[in-house]
Amino acid sequence: MNGSSKRERVIVVGAGIIGIGCAHYLSKAGFEVTVIDRGSIGGGCSNANCGFVCPSHVLPLTEPGAIRVALKSLFTPNAPFRIKPRFSPSLWKWMWQFARRCNHRDMLAAGSHLKAILDSSMTEYRRLIVEESLDCQWKESGLLYVLHTERGMREFTQTDRLLTDHFGVSATRIDGKDLPSLDPALKSGLAGAFHYEDDAFVRPDSLNSQWSQRLVKDGVVFKEHCELQGIARSEDRIVHLDTSQGELKADQFVIATGAWSAKLSADLKCRIPIQPGKGYAVTMTRPD
Repeated sequence: MNGSSKRERVIVVGAGIIGIGCAHYLSKAGFEVTVIDRGSIGGGCSNANCGFVCPSHVLPLTEPGAIRVALKSLFTPNAPFRIKPRFSPSLWKWMWQFARRCNHRDMLAAGSHLKAILDSSMTEYRRLIVEESLDCQWKESGLLYVLHTERGMREFTQTDRLLTDHFGVSATRIDGKDLPSLDPALKSGLAGAFHYEDDAFVRPDSLNSQWSQRLVKDGVVFKEHCELQGIARSEDRIVHLDTSQGELKADQFVIATGAWSAKLSADLKCRIPIQPGKGYAVTMTRPD
């Protein structure tokens, strides 16, 4: 682009945290941006989220032994890592690829890439919170892994050592007797904990709301309850989107639909090896 040319238009499909982030950087780069979502801004997984920004989460799900946990979760509705069982060739192909990577070598290789993403994310969040004046309860008080039993402490000690040796990520070990003085909300009798002091957290709904409001002031357009119904193509290019609010045209398109992306494989004529999974979070009143 140059100063005399018309700004290129970009449509971002999906108004979760990734879609909002894409809109931010595209707008900063001089593009005219519209974001559409079949629901509300930040109303999906980006809202029902703990909001952790964790450089300590280096290890991928494909750890040795994880396939056993994954298979068990198929029949455990309240499992923390949950994939709904169904007859689906794409699901079982995904499970096969997942199983192939549940080994020490691939775990460390994936971890090195995750570390780069996590570290750069932390750096960027720190910059964004200040530059955009986002009031979203950003706190850098770390993440505390609390263990109930001595066996749990021994097992997590091995994980902590692996993180330290291979990725330079280490925690402070805290004995159970010292936990109540660290956080009065923790009961006595716990085995102990590991404190990763470089982790942070944010309130997701406040972040989504504050960030999108600032983007609107900068000229970004958000179309809520605008469902993508079809993708019109000409050879290898997208021509326009058919939506519940009519036909939308742009020069470029960004698909940021998260777990739903695989449903667009046929329209986009590319394989998207994503399977939706269920996590959980517990929201409670802050203790006095």
